[in-house]
Amino acid sequence: MNWLLLIWVLICLAVALPLQVSIRRQVFLVSYLFTSNLERTLGLFGLLMLPGTLLHEGGHILAALLMGSRPSGLSLLPAYEDVGDGKGTIELGSVLVRDVGLLRNSIISIAPTIVGSALILLVGWLVFDFPEVGAAIQTGAWERALQCLLGPFETVWGWVGAYAILAISMNMLPSSADLQFGVGVFLLLVVLFVALALLYLAQSAALAPVVEGVNSILWWLGLVLTFTICLSAPVYVLLKLFASGGQVERG
Repeated sequence: MNWLLLIWVLICLAVALPLQVSIRRQVFLVSYLFTSNLERTLGLFGLLMLPGTLLHEGGHILAALLMGSRPSGLSLLPAYEDVGDGKGTIELGSVLVRDVGLLRNSIISIAPTIVGSALILLVGWLVFDFPEVGAAIQTGAWERALQCLLGPFETVWGWVGAYAILAISMNMLPSSADLQFGVGVFLLLVVLFVALALLYLAQSAALAPVVEGVNSILWWLGLVLTFTICLSAPVYVLLKLFASGGQVERG
């Protein structure tokens, strides 16, 4: 297995998780600047986040149905909880699922990440020519890769694709509740990679296709996360500058 690909993906996740949270916070602050009222801000914020919220909760529901759970209590409305000291937390959406065991809980908890990554890959494939980008990167043709990524912005579809990727990415990674529900996700992944590594070191010919498949998944996941971060970072900076000085108070 190509451990550099795994390290690449882990670094991207370490960057993407806090970036996702930070962008949502800035979107909330900008929403407040336009409304000056917490209740109206929640409505505007929920509307802006709705595509990603639908994806996130829809991913949970789909996985829950496939895993034999019974999803219920779907909510797509943001809920604000005051935690004191002028601070609060916001839950964009929620769905209740029945506990179906460690493995299936883990799959349900990471379903939005799987679905979101697949959709971003699809958008990248259709709009930003990801196959050509991947081939260019692998051959060191960085200028060609950059042309493929920036070229679509000369048309409206490039901007539509970028918005779609941003909307998906802001809600596709696991929330704290997801991680608590699927506490075994990390352990299962560790066990999986250790098992693959041991078998690979044993030079098992039968495992070679599996290892290649894992490498391919890591490669495309790394590309998806990297492109998402590159799109999200400037958006975060712009929102941060616009929202600087904003302070949320109950109106």
